[in-house]
Amino acid sequence: MRTLGEKWIVATDGRNEAYDLAADPGERHNLAASWTGGETPPPAPFDALAARLLSMKSQQAREHAPPKKTSPPMSEESEEKLRSLGYVR
Repeated sequence: MRTLGEKWIVATDGRNEAYDLAADPGERHNLAASWTGGETPPPAPFDALAARLLSMKSQQAREHAPPKKTSPPMSEESEEKLRSLGYVR
């Protein structure tokens, strides 16, 4: 995700990258390297980007989730057989 001043990359292998584009337009200094070990928290702009990315990721997961399995309606005959066996009340 990119804004005018920041760029945040979330890799599937967990190696995130963050760049301050105003101070580092060549993207040579990965700021996220110092955050992953918990040494320092990410600055507010990157913290906000991370929250937006997580929100987008969870929304995408909901939109592309496989449909929930539903059972087809049961015929009266089948229901009566199950009732006679004590499976349906």
